[in-house]
Amino acid sequence: MVFTSIIADAFKVFDEAYTRSRRFILAYSGGKDSTATAILLYKWVLERRPRDLEVVILHNDTMSEILPMEAWARKFMSEFTARMEGLGIEVVREVATPEPTDTFYWRVFVRGYPAPTFNFRWCVDLLKLNPTRRVLARYRDYILIVGSRDEESAARVKSMRLGLVPA
Repeated sequence: MVFTSIIADAFKVFDEAYTRSRRFILAYSGGKDSTATAILLYKWVLERRPRDLEVVILHNDTMSEILPMEAWARKFMSEFTARMEGLGIEVVREVATPEPTDTFYWRVFVRGYPAPTFNFRWCVDLLKLNPTRRVLARYRDYILIVGSRDEESAARVKSMRLGLVPA
């Protein structure tokens, strides 16, 4: 019953979003939250059959992920695109990357930054937020779809409400 309620709630969100914009930008990290969100979006399209929807799947490659995880994300994006296009939905794949001098390895090994900590999270802006903002700036009139668990930390929940943290 809970699972059915989650799907129904997600469908309501997608229905409302569709009344506001015909372009959905799906923030896709390759993790379980964004993968589940992508699957829910696919199921919504399969059931609702919107005719004029464009989906942008936006992946943030931090250039510091382990290779199997990055390969998984890219493979999923390809399969998601193929399935959505099979339903007649245009899909644009975008990959946001940090500037070369903003990468984790440049900052730690060349510049001497300490590894990020809970109190010194320099990596979030440089590796995720700034690259994502650069891609989003190229689009107008869109709904940004981000998958996030209810059990996220209190700080993350607060930043999500303020619209500051992408997936």
